[in-house]
Amino acid sequence: MKADIFTLFGQNKGCFDVLNLLIAVRDKNTDVISANGGLTKLGTYFKSPEKIYEFCQESGLDKIFTDGKVKNLHDYVFGVEVGLDTNARKNRGGVNFARTISEYLESENICFQIL
Repeated sequence: MKADIFTLFGQNKGCFDVLNLLIAVRDKNTDVISANGGLTKLGTYFKSPEKIYEFCQESGLDKIFTDGKVKNLHDYVFGVEVGLDTNARKNRGGVNFARTISEYLESENICFQIL
């Protein structure tokens, strides 16, 4: 796998720009905890073939690519995207509900605390 990453990186660095989607993270500026316990931006992993290989090992993507369980990467990414969108809608609904309830409680002069 390592040799394949180096070959692909030499041919087209941009093909690794989607790796973050495979772990359900859209923003490459998201902080992640590296294997040594430090915080780093996710996007820093996609700058070199060595870091890409490290990312695949640390995230478990190496197993996804090599164990043969994922037969169609396009369908896998589509499934991840559907899950991200579904959770985003749930979160928006929850935030809107909390805002509505807090406005009602405030209008009734009921003390409350949002945790």
